[in-house]
Amino acid sequence: MKTKYRNIAFLAELIVNILVFSIACAFLMLVFGKASEMTRETREKSFASTNTLALVETVRLAAPDARGEETLVYTYDENWQATESASPAFTIRLTLHYQASGAGTLTYIDASAHNRAGQELYTLSTASYRPAP
Repeated sequence: MKTKYRNIAFLAELIVNILVFSIACAFLMLVFGKASEMTRETREKSFASTNTLALVETVRLAAPDARGEETLVYTYDENWQATESASPAFTIRLTLHYQASGAGTLTYIDASAHNRAGQELYTLSTASYRPAP
């Protein structure tokens, strides 16, 4: 009779252990999934900031002496390679405002990077002055 209760106790303990292990595995899957999502978002923001800063510097150095406002749009695929796709994964938009005077041109640059869902990844506002020749 004692062996019957021992077998039942062992079986109950085994079931409890499997249940605890299953709950721990489910929790770890959620943690790893969230970590993966955070890594992806961080990588997107890092690439967005790097590419936006590079574009701003390029435009700042090569900006023509113009008047008014100009908007430049650059599109990228999932790997941050420039693309001409109709539905790009990432978009960087530069808005340039030129303010000319007799002494030179002041260029205001507003830059923003967005993902396909329209979520803003990075934004930057700066100005550059180019003296008149």
